Amino acid sequence: MGKNIYIERSGAAVKKLRRDVFLPAPEDLGSCYSLTGPNSTGKTTLIRHLMGELAQAALPNVYCFYRNIETGYTFWSFWASLILEFSKALREEQLRAAPTPDGYIVEELLETYDFFRTRSPETDFGNATNYLNNLFDNYTRLGIHIILVLDEFDRAAEVFRDTQFYDRLFSLSPKSGSELKLSIVTVSRRSYGTIAVYDPEGSDPSEAFPQLALRGFSNRELEDYFATYADLPWNEDRRLPSQQERQAILYFGGRSPAVLMNLREALADAGSFDLND
Repeated sequence: MGKNIYIERSGAAVKKLRRDVFLPAPEDLGSCYSLTGPNSTGKTTLIRHLMGELAQAALPNVYCFYRNIETGYTFWSFWASLILEFSKALREEQLRAAPTPDGYIVEELLETYDFFRTRSPETDFGNATNYLNNLFDNYTRLGIHIILVLDEFDRAAEVFRDTQFYDRLFSLSPKSGSELKLSIVTVSRRSYGTIAVYDPEGSDPSEAFPQLALRGFSNRELEDYFATYADLPWNEDRRLPSQQERQAILYFGGRSPAVLMNLREALADAGSFDLND
């Protein structure tokens, strides 16, 4: 959203994500949400900003993992690659230094890492399922909080064609009755409930992943956006766009954060507020 510029987003969606997901208190359990919005509303930019806030806060025993849903995944290749990422961030020393250390759980997690590093889940389905079933419960019992962001979740409808993936996500959500230190945020244009393929007898997936809708810039955010024009490299007088110039910018960019930021960069190169330059 522009070169090293971030417009602070407001609204209920941002507050919920910050409070419930990205800055958890030590006693908090996880929350699951479906962050939605049209293209160019800044969903991924917001997520990366909140991840940066988490990194700056340096909360002990809170780990965030970001993953794009990509063509070519299978159920097991997705989880196997993610567990290998866990194994790099949550090594034996981190596990043994967790708030509620338990040697048996640590050994089981290390076995889980080794299994997915050296074995094929498809050919040893029983052990793979057992390890995956216990994975997040084991982290929770150690006092480790995991945040999992699944971006480009619209692709899941094409990538995961049966219910297995969505069954697993539901089982990890608070709606299933689980009490895990695990937060999952899906990021997509459509809501989770319109993407997930689910058994008719199962619970409504929309209830497991409540929708948080991100819109274009609010009036206040637009004011913050136009205030950044004072810092354009050629703007020695720190002049802000006139009302007429603002109207021209909004005519081309609407309230779309990504488009407006691209326009700002174009004007920075043009040397004036004139969009015709």
